[in-house]
Parts: sequence; C-alpha cells; structure tokens
Amino acid sequence: NGLASTSRLAVTDSRSKNPACHYDMTNVARLFLPTSQTISITPEASLIDYAQYAWPPSQSNAKLIKYDASHLLLMVKKALRQKKPSQSNHAAILDVWQELIGLPSKSISKLVRASYSLSHLAIAMLLYALNVSVRASSLNRNKLVTPKTITDYLTTIHDLLASEVQNTYFLLAEEVVIERLYFDAVTASNKFDRHQVVERLRNFHISISKSLYLPDIDFLPIFKISKMQKGYKHRGIARLITPHLYDNVFNAIKRNAYLNEEEQLLHQSMLVLGYRAGLRPEDIALLQVRHLNIETWMLTIRGHQLAASKSTNTPRRVPLSWYLNEEEKAILERLYKRAARLGRAEPKAFLFAIEFSNNLSYDSITHCIVVIKSNLSLLLQSYGGDAKVRFYDCRHSFVNYHLLLLSEAYLDRRYHKTLKAWCRSDDLEDARAQLIYSLVAEQPHVGGTLLYAIAQRLGHS
Repeated sequence: NGLASTSRLAVTDSRSKNPACHYDMTNVARLFLPTSQTISITPEASLIDYAQYAWPPSQSNAKLIKYDASHLLLMVKKALRQKKPSQSNHAAILDVWQELIGLPSKSISKLVRASYSLSHLAIAMLLYALNVSVRASSLNRNKLVTPKTITDYLTTIHDLLASEVQNTYFLLAEEVVIERLYFDAVTASNKFDRHQVVERLRNFHISISKSLYLPDIDFLPIFKISKMQKGYKHRGIARLITPHLYDNVFNAIKRNAYLNEEEQLLHQSMLVLGYRAGLRPEDIALLQVRHLNIETWMLTIRGHQLAASKSTNTPRRVPLSWYLNEEEKAILERLYKRAARLGRAEPKAFLFAIEFSNNLSYDSITHCIVVIKSNLSLLLQSYGGDAKVRFYDCRHSFVNYHLLLLSEAYLDRRYHKTLKAWCRSDDLEDARAQLIYSLVAEQPHVGGTLLYAIAQRLGHS
C-alpha cells in the first residue's frame, strides 16, 4: 500500500530497499520467523554483579560534584606522568577512576554504576583509556603501549567529542544521534589527519560498546569524509525482539532474587516503555508525573529545558491502552504513584527519580537510566542468546512491528504467529483497523496522512 515507516531500521525507498539495516523488505520480514538460539549466559546469574547498584546519594549526606571530560583528561595525564615504575598504566588509570568516585573496586561494572559524579563522556573515556592501556605496542609486540600513546589516543577523542557532546547525554543517545555527533566531529577536524581520526573514533566506539551497551553505528558515511570507504561494506544491524523474548525477560525481572521490589519496578517499567511504547532511553529519562495520565492512559513525550526532545513536533502522544495489557498498566500505575509520593505530589517530579530533592540533578537521573538500560540489555542477551542485542532494539522492534502490520507484509501467513503475539489479538484485520483508527481516527488514511501520523507517534516528525 505504499506505506513506509520513518525509523532508521524501517525506511524504504521506491525499490523496496531498507538502507538502514541493508536488507530488502522480504528479508526484514524474514527476521520475524522462528530461529533456534543458544543461550550462552546463565540467566539467573546474569544480574549477580549488576544487582544493588549505586543510586545517587541524597543531598543530606553527600555532595554531588560533576567531573567533565576535560578534568578527567588532566587527571589521567598527571597519573600516568607521576606513576611509580612498578605500577602499570592500567592500574594508574584505575586509581584515577576509583579516586574520582570514591569506590575502591576493580570491577568495571561496579565502577560504571557508581560513576554518577562523572559526565557521560568522562565514563566513556575512562573505559577507552583502560582498553588502550592493555594493548601491545605496534613497535614491540612484547611490550604494552606507552603512557604517551594512551594520552595521545585519549586527547584525540576528547578534542573530537568534548564540544559535540557537552549538551548531549551520550550514553542514552540512539544510533542516529551518535552517528551525527561522530560525523560532525570528523567534519570539523583537520582534513589532513582525518584518516587517523576516523580510525581512532571507530576504535573508541567499539571498545566501549560492550561495557556500556551502546548501539551499533554505521561508519560508512563517516568513512566517506576521509575517503576510507573502499572495501568497507554496510552491515545489517536489525535485531528484532520477539514477544516471547520480551515476556521471558519481563517475568525474569519479577522473580530475580538480586533485585529488590523497587528495582524490579524500575526495570519492568523501563522495559514496558521501551518495547510496548517505543520510547527512547532519553525519552524515558525525561518523563514526569504530569506526562502519564492513568485515567485515560495517554502518555505525553515532550522536551525539557534540561534536554531537548529529538522530535520536531513535540509534544507527541502515545495511547497506551492499545499497547499495554492490565499487568503492564498496573506496573506503570505503581511507578506513577511512587513518583508522586516521592515528589510530594509535584507534577514535574521525574517518574524515575530515586528520591525527592530540589537539588537532585537530572544528570543523576540519567545515570540511573543508563544502569537500568545496561541491566536490561544483559537480560535480553541472556534470554535471547544474541550477544549483540541492546535495549535500543526494543524501540526498533516497536517500529518494525508497525511496519509489518501496516504494510502488505501482514498478509503473509508465515508472520501471523509473531504479529498476533505482538498485537495480542487473533484477528489481525481487526488489530490493524484499531491501530489505524488510533493514528488517524476517521480521517481517510491515504497519501501521506497515515505516514505522517506514524511519524508523529514514533517521534520522527
């Protein structure tokens, strides 16, 4: 019917190609077919190291000091310059991290969780520095890189990204935002060293992605700036989460002994908002009590003075009644009442705030979202058997289910089982009609009317 979604993983051109995930539409739909997967991580044990993570302290017993990337770079340079001959570069950088956050731990996951006093770029740079510090020297493979090499690499990343990400919550950003940041950073760099800059930037992203569960990035447009695209091919990056996997992770959170009741609520709420409502991590961090109406089940997503919304036409609204079952509504209602209680009935209280405080920074709230996002990514990997799946794929799946249901692909019987499970209906025709009605009501859904409505619903308009 000529309909195309506006998601990066669901944009089609006149030849029915999908440039975002580099599959044609037949193969995009094929990803919904049942596959055999091997679970490589013991699910119940997967959150042992991630449980009891550090929430931001109350203002009464601790003072939050924000350390940015520039401050961090100076501290790492000083530490490497003044370290004892017997101390390794890795240990010196680890000491800097421990000193900054006041946690004497060698566990990277625990250090990340407790780093609410560091900027997002500072956390990423620390991980990158640790990764570089254990690499073999290019001149002598029997020796590790020198302190100068580490500081050179770190300085390159700082100079590239510090100004670009200063107003961006880097660890919550989706792939198109990060790609734009990288593209702008390389474009603004000295054209004579762009080849080296792009290589280091790509290496930086790959080295931190595993620990921070960042989305995959298509570097081809960035390579073209430095004329490095020869031999580099697009990679398929679509990973669709099935309703069965979602249910498994949802139920695993409920019975996980390593999360207390509050932590279970926050994890389940974020999973529901990402998979069943298609929200980005940064959208979730911005949600306030006033944005969720538990009478009409209308969710409003809008920007904030602390962080702008990616959507041009904000606010956007999502009718949750069509997407959520009663159990999911009950969870969000508990989240709503908890936030209202902690916020003393303040409409602008954040839904994911840990405790009420007039001085509780938005930075601290985003860090809590980063931690929960990482935990959910780990659970999705554990139960799905795919080590590359990320929380971001919840939104991608939400978008692509719309694409399949609202395009002619829904007529293919091979996809009926999965689509019915996502719609929670045995009647796909009725489910499709209801979804279209929720988008455009009684307006004729021809031409661009329905496409524009979908773009608004998904936050791409």
